[in-house]
Amino acid sequence: MLILCFTGLFAQTECPISNYYGDFLKAEKIKRGEREFIRKSVNQVETESCVKNLVNSNIQYIDYLLTHFITKENYSDLVSIEDTVEIQSQFENKLKNDSLFNSIMTELADKTINNKLEKDSVNIDYVINVAVKYFAILSINEEGHFSTRICTGFNLIAT
Repeated sequence: MLILCFTGLFAQTECPISNYYGDFLKAEKIKRGEREFIRKSVNQVETESCVKNLVNSNIQYIDYLLTHFITKENYSDLVSIEDTVEIQSQFENKLKNDSLFNSIMTELADKTINNKLEKDSVNIDYVINVAVKYFAILSINEEGHFSTRICTGFNLIAT
């Protein structure tokens, strides 16, 4: 009987991250002049939960995912809702049903919290291979100094 108690203490429970979206993902209606839109944001997790360390250590990354990896047309109807609580509720439901966003967040949780997948790893050769695609030497002056361009959107080098 004693062995079972200790085994239970060390057993890891799974943390389905989609159950915690409301703890750190927020949606609010913003008015600018005649225009209305939904602003999505990532906030720190204040309460103790299984996602707290993951979210609080990766707010910018999760914000990037929230901006670029959601099915945008699924969220356009949130603007027509007036009640802020209903906007948040519908936003959370849409995220849970967004196959693109939900699969990425689930994979992130499975690599970090749930330890179901192997964590990503990179080496210096991989990092340099990615970095050089954003760095271009435009010219070299008489003193041998480089004139460069570092870009994040438009890339001068064909990949």
